[in-house]
Amino acid sequence: EQEQGTSFDVIEVPDHGGLGAYLLRARAAGQGFANTQIVCRLHSSFSIIAAHEPFEHARGLWAANRLDLEAQTISQADMCIAHLDAIALANRVHFNLPDDWTDRLQVSFPPVLWPAPSQTARAPGQDFIFASRFQSFKRPELFVRGAIAYLSAYPDTQSKFRMISYGFDP
Repeated sequence: EQEQGTSFDVIEVPDHGGLGAYLLRARAAGQGFANTQIVCRLHSSFSIIAAHEPFEHARGLWAANRLDLEAQTISQADMCIAHLDAIALANRVHFNLPDDWTDRLQVSFPPVLWPAPSQTARAPGQDFIFASRFQSFKRPELFVRGAIAYLSAYPDTQSKFRMISYGFDP
């Protein structure tokens, strides 16, 4: 950053994996990012996922380090953004964050679609996509149940329901 004469106003990092901790440490050590705001997008950290799926993820040094990096990123970021109040509260409780952490919190739903979708009647063949990982924490069965409910309510639809992600095991 400094060697090339460039700087960043904002760097947004995900909570998953704790990548922001490296940026925060580099800044604290004077190695860069002095005028950069490090922002953490709260979605679902490995720490929260592992807490809800205790038997799905291997424990060990690698996981422990990752959990620590996530906690550091979320607690020390210049700002955190959550898409829902419930996500912000879940993180605050899970990481036992102090009251003043909310001073650095913004609740803001993900970016607006552009152009805005029309509010007219549904197209006869609209696709619905489950693009999250196939793991119990992401609740893929709710997508399947929703598809069944939709198809029951609209039996003549040409809509398709696609599960286009990945899982951790065969």
